Amino acid sequence: MSTTVLIDKLMDTVVATDLGRPNQDFADAAFALLALAVSKLSPAEREDMLQAIEDGVLRRAVQRFPGAQRNPEVHCGSLH
Repeated sequence: MSTTVLIDKLMDTVVATDLGRPNQDFADAAFALLALAVSKLSPAEREDMLQAIEDGVLRRAVQRFPGAQRNPEVHCGSLH
């Protein structure tokens, strides 16, 4: 199954599930699943994945989806 098909099926599940805050609730669950999956990697693979996430690979993946609001990246401190 392609990644796109899997994403579409998962988002269909989000829409069909009675959640109070569907996008936030699903994102929270997905984050927990991501953390679980990363924890199962070998130490070297885990470190590579965490480094990629810290380097912005997750942010860039989010930006690829239509409707994602672009936020300026803040490297140090906070955005006011």
